[in-house]
Amino acid sequence: MWSLKNETLYAAERGWHRDINGAEIWVVAIKATYAIKPDGSVIPDVSLPINTGAVMYSDSEEMLYDTDMGPEKEATDILLNGHAWSPENKKVTHLFVGMKVGEICRLARVNGRRVWNGEDYSPSERFTKIPLRYGHMVHKLQQQTDACNPLGALSWHYRSS
Repeated sequence: MWSLKNETLYAAERGWHRDINGAEIWVVAIKATYAIKPDGSVIPDVSLPINTGAVMYSDSEEMLYDTDMGPEKEATDILLNGHAWSPENKKVTHLFVGMKVGEICRLARVNGRRVWNGEDYSPSERFTKIPLRYGHMVHKLQQQTDACNPLGALSWHYRSS
């Protein structure tokens, strides 16, 4: 019997996943959770549980977290939960947010609330604070969608030197 003995302070789970060819793959997920302080430093936080399936927002059908248990990943997932705040608390229709961990930097354009009318999105509403959610980022009319990002939210990324 396959088992996992977790001797870390982090949440951990194990299970089987099938790859694209149907082969079984043993998956182990370990999750560490940190809080970001106002000065940018991080402190350990209460670990979130391992997600064995998609987790949805309670107020919509929008995905909050994808499963932690597959498909196999070539690198570590780093998720940022929180809000985008406009500079100097001035209302904006969009802004760029980013996060850098080591040499990896991720950037995203966050838009104010928009409504789909069946053909196009309305102009972005102005905001000073908005939750970081897929629905507030660039949508599929501007960018391609894929299986990992069905809403078409776009993130730009580069490896800094």
